[in-house]
Amino acid sequence: MARRRHAQRRDHARALALLLCGAAPLARQHVRRDVGKPDAAIAHLQSAALLAERLHQSDICRAVVTAAFDLAGRLFASGRLWQACLLLDLLDLEDQRQFSLLTNLLRRTGQFERLAELLDEEMHNRPFDPFLASARFTLAREMLDWECLARHRTLMASPDSGFAAALLGREPAASRVLWAEDEAMAHRPVQETRWPKEARPPPRYAIRPADQPLRIGYLHDQFDDARSADTIMAVLAQHDRSRFEICLFDDGRLPQRPEPQLSGHRRISIASLDDAAAASEIHRHGIDILVDLKGPTLGGRRCLVDHLKVPLKLAWPVFPGPLPRMPEGLGCDYRITDAVLLSEEGRRLASHHHCVLPECALPQGKRMPVELADRATTVTAGDPLPEEALVIAGFAPAYHLNSATLALWASVITAIPEALLWLQRPHALPGRNIIQALAGHGICPSRILHADPMPHEAHLTRLGLADLALDTLPANTPQAADFLFAGVPVLTLSGQTAAGRQTASLLQALGLPDLIFARSSQVVEAAATLVHDPFRLLALRQRIERARVRSPAFDAERLCRHLEDAYRMMAERLRAGLAPTDIQVPPRPASSQSRQLQS
Repeated sequence: MARRRHAQRRDHARALALLLCGAAPLARQHVRRDVGKPDAAIAHLQSAALLAERLHQSDICRAVVTAAFDLAGRLFASGRLWQACLLLDLLDLEDQRQFSLLTNLLRRTGQFERLAELLDEEMHNRPFDPFLASARFTLAREMLDWECLARHRTLMASPDSGFAAALLGREPAASRVLWAEDEAMAHRPVQETRWPKEARPPPRYAIRPADQPLRIGYLHDQFDDARSADTIMAVLAQHDRSRFEICLFDDGRLPQRPEPQLSGHRRISIASLDDAAAASEIHRHGIDILVDLKGPTLGGRRCLVDHLKVPLKLAWPVFPGPLPRMPEGLGCDYRITDAVLLSEEGRRLASHHHCVLPECALPQGKRMPVELADRATTVTAGDPLPEEALVIAGFAPAYHLNSATLALWASVITAIPEALLWLQRPHALPGRNIIQALAGHGICPSRILHADPMPHEAHLTRLGLADLALDTLPANTPQAADFLFAGVPVLTLSGQTAAGRQTASLLQALGLPDLIFARSSQVVEAAATLVHDPFRLLALRQRIERARVRSPAFDAERLCRHLEDAYRMMAERLRAGLAPTDIQVPPRPASSQSRQLQS
């Protein structure tokens, strides 16, 4: 029986190998029932690789590597990371696209030591390869490898030097946004700026006449994500369907779940389509305005967006960093922003135009309060919170942290001797490095509590257990909005880039500018003053509760109306034959949602 199974596996491997090199069309029928099953396809690729190596068939080896890369990429995009890791040994490390997939897989699965060893080995052979160095510094930010990050700071002190400039040009935009402290550095060329010199902007088809509803397309790969459902989706659900037709172009690989609130919007999956086919699908639906909700992040479709023929292309600031500079006519025509996020320097350096909303442009969505929590009964998933302790929260992914942020948090905890620091539990290696850094500032591990992952709704509830929350810089933590939604004051330093002013934008919209500070010492002083004055802290939490209902910050309907006004203003310019320019959207009255909640 075992011999028969071995013979079957060998036959499958031979058939797959023949299929991959195109030598036997009949082989396609032989494995058709298996190639759609990842486990079987992985096993066959591994067997085919062994067979090709034994038979010294280099053409089959190349075909196996190509197929392994394709399958690993599909598994990665669908969230099946550990299955994709089974194919890593088949990838070609000399191919930058395959090497990038390998590094992202090891990062996302927390295999930091293995990835660091691999990168260090490659850099030993190619010490001045900017692609490898960029990958190593990106990994250092996730590992919180302080020594490596110090080398990066030294290099970036002279950004125009040969190797530093080359390194910056190979850095992903999503990495740059985490450490760039000013707009000049943030707007330097990134990896996504690289573009063939012969690239030409595609011709745009005409926009619909003014007497017809505008057709808006939203491109995203996380429509079903719990956070997206609470923020972006809550805004899109408010669209006036008599004036706007909405199409959701879903690039996500995960199974869709029903969204009753979006039942009136068409949802088209483009996950299995290449860029050309996806563009044809978007064009087939006659989209007037395409809104890219992903931007230059992992899973974004830059080539697709840049070559669309739709009349107008926009970026909504889910990605907080600058959009990569593109040749004229490529990329987005407008970026949706607000007066707090957009600085004069950022406006001057951008290669696109800005549509400035009158209030916070960051989608927050939900307005109804979360369930009130107390430490005695609320499940926190992680270290229990002592009932009487002062809890200062610092919730952020490890890659948002740096030595300056941890030094500030340590100063706050030092100024409040009875306080505990509540952190998200990271992977083991960055977790150890965080503890080590805080210990260097005199914070012992017994004063640090960790929170484990929880479902989104339960997570929002437990956030209310904190007394105060601290922000990160130069890129603000995405958790700041969640703490404010849960009624917890967030103290933030206002940064010089849009990524460092996201929390400030939200606090301004909530009418809480007194929680925005210019210096670290002010944050320490404010935290100590608040926690030592219970009545003042209670009054502040009550202000947040009222602001959450009365201010526009969590008013999904009002934000949607401002977006619709922006779309109409852009369309009117285009119909009049005018080129895009910066647009200022006037404020609207309070929405019906706000009036209902206030009453």
